[in-house]
Amino acid sequence: MLNWFSQQDPAVKAAIITGCAGIIGILISCVPKFLELLNAKKKGNEKNSSINITQSTSGNNNTFIGVQNNKEG
Repeated sequence: MLNWFSQQDPAVKAAIITGCAGIIGILISCVPKFLELLNAKKKGNEKNSSINITQSTSGNNNTFIGVQNNKEG
């Protein structure tokens, strides 16, 4: 791999180094945002997990169908 790189034209070497540095920079800058997103989801799940839903009915042949979304905030 090192032989291949040393045989390249200087412009190609510069492009390869610049591309790798750019990718590494993007990855480093995304890590804090990714961790913040994970923490926000974790806190959101803990916050929403304390909601209790109760349903009751009277009579015969009753069925509950549907989705109930409870969001605070």
